[in-house]
Amino acid sequence: MTPENLERARRAVESAVHEVMDDVVFDKILVTPDPYKHYDDDPDCLKVRAIYVGEREQLRRRTTRLRRIIRDRLLDEGITEFPVLYMTKKSEWDEFPDPE
Repeated sequence: MTPENLERARRAVESAVHEVMDDVVFDKILVTPDPYKHYDDDPDCLKVRAIYVGEREQLRRRTTRLRRIIRDRLLDEGITEFPVLYMTKKSEWDEFPDPE
């Protein structure tokens, strides 16, 4: 994925997250290529990690809708990588930081 496509993907993801989860405070939203594949015919993926402040109850029943909207927005931008969404509470992120 080119840096330009990654930046377009990041903007599309951030827009979707803030639209669907407008009452949730996000510390950061990270969008990175995910090179790991289980099988050769798996689609290329993007790792989307949204670090939020608050309680998990704020996310209930909205993450399914969010995944669909993120996928649609990426496709609108011509980005075919499949988004894999991780919602991580800020206190858990600080305790177990991602090595990236």
